[in-house]
Amino acid sequence: MKTKRNVFILFILSLVLLSCTNYTDYVKFDFHPGIPYITRVEMFKTKMFLNETVEDKLGIGLIAGVDENNNKFIIIASTSTLGEKTLPIDELNLNVSSLIKYEKLEQLIQIVDASINCWDLKQQETENVFYKFYVYPEHEEIRLSFNVIEFRGSFIYEYQNSVKGSVLHIFLADKVPYHKYVNKKEDLIEFKNLLMEGKSYLDQLTESDLIRS
Repeated sequence: MKTKRNVFILFILSLVLLSCTNYTDYVKFDFHPGIPYITRVEMFKTKMFLNETVEDKLGIGLIAGVDENNNKFIIIASTSTLGEKTLPIDELNLNVSSLIKYEKLEQLIQIVDASINCWDLKQQETENVFYKFYVYPEHEEIRLSFNVIEFRGSFIYEYQNSVKGSVLHIFLADKVPYHKYVNKKEDLIEFKNLLMEGKSYLDQLTESDLIRS
């Protein structure tokens, strides 16, 4: 009986000593080359655009680009760190950004242009004009009921013209909150110019400019 107890005590001491062993000299890793792995490679060709007025007033810049499948797009990204110093254009905060496909870019420009044309119109007490443009990835769309869909917008543009005048709200990204309140027509015009610069670059891309996969 005593022998069994001694063996048990030695076993416990061995476990304690093993638990105190330092394994900082290497990292254990199990290799399993027979298991399928997923490898994903993406190639992009892009160009950055910056309108000083837009950067100063709205704190955003624009990237226009094309991927290996020749899909054209723009990325609207924050040039600020949300309260800290302004970042240079080559340090756009892509954690606070939204991608808009080329075929939707023209629609956004049309909405912005309509907002500009409506900006100075005087409305009656009971009249309102709304322009809204939403972009969000499909996995962020959740149907709450047959008539109600909830989504987290990657890019939200909400314009209203009422008896109190015009106002615009721009929301960017869905992870880090970005919100700009625009109450000057001139700032919206400059934002449109920035979008037009990106679109012009994409329109001028030739076959030789596109990425070949």
